[in-house]
Amino acid sequence: MAVPAPHDLRRATRALWSFLAKPYTPEEAAQCVTGMPPSLTRQVVAVALATSPEAATLLAAMPQTLRALAIVTHDEPVRGVGEVRGPILWGETVAARSGTAGRTDVFVCASPIRAYDSPENRVLAAALAVVARSARRGDSLAKLMGGPPLAARLRDTGSRSRHFLDHRTLTGVMGERADARAVARARKGPKKATYRPAVAMLERARNPLLIDDLLPFVDPRTARQHDVLLAIAERLQEAGMPLPEPSPTPHGHLAMGPVLFRHASVAAGSEPAGIIGPGIVVDVPDPLDHVDLAKAAADLARWNRGVETVLVACEADIDAAAERLAAALARAA
Repeated sequence: MAVPAPHDLRRATRALWSFLAKPYTPEEAAQCVTGMPPSLTRQVVAVALATSPEAATLLAAMPQTLRALAIVTHDEPVRGVGEVRGPILWGETVAARSGTAGRTDVFVCASPIRAYDSPENRVLAAALAVVARSARRGDSLAKLMGGPPLAARLRDTGSRSRHFLDHRTLTGVMGERADARAVARARKGPKKATYRPAVAMLERARNPLLIDDLLPFVDPRTARQHDVLLAIAERLQEAGMPLPEPSPTPHGHLAMGPVLFRHASVAAGSEPAGIIGPGIVVDVPDPLDHVDLAKAAADLARWNRGVETVLVACEADIDAAAERLAAALARAA
């Protein structure tokens, strides 16, 4: 694991996010890395999807897409008097004649009907529905993050996506979800170019959070914790004690084998917070620019309720912290 330079702590958060073991849910991963509560993460996901390049491309292409939709043809029973509109359905015809006093000029035929409820159009409707839902759910956060301009952008995005969903060609499309078979047909079928923006939107929805969406919510102290975590992992690897990829958990912490990272905002009750090993916690000052390091160390020890606590206040402290964590891991092995 390459350790970011001290002056660019956000690189550490970017690197940590890229190392996460897949698969994971966005809510779990964001909470484990940043301490962000799931309710806020869901709003961040909504804003990210509604303002994504994929959403913009989809909506911009819709006027042309609507003129090139895939059409399916199916037979529908049609009753006629004195005319045959297709293959005669004799069972239905006999039943129809029985209620007409024996008329012999009544026919029920299988008449071909053109419709838009195709797998490709279900993919398109699903993609538009993702954008519409995201614009609605992200409205309150957009007002806080970007003020009136971002909020207005989300309202416009939501209005346009709902407008296209209400188009006469899509109102008859069944549901707003597309299965894997429908997506595969849209991706590889004869009209794949037409549906490429919709497929791209659904692919983005499966991986909605990019690290750039989360960085505004990462404070300097959390970024420094990420920096120290990666630096210690690198030193343990050099010492022959490699840690597995960080894995988000439902409990709010990242698990790297016997080493955990738990943000203080998700620590419950007597749980320690920071970089946690067997009987030891490594952490950075709180606040990050704490001038009284002795008091900072005492505050962390009190927070961690007597667990051995190692304070990393500068780069020179990382080697000692890694050695003490390695010793704790060796004792617990």
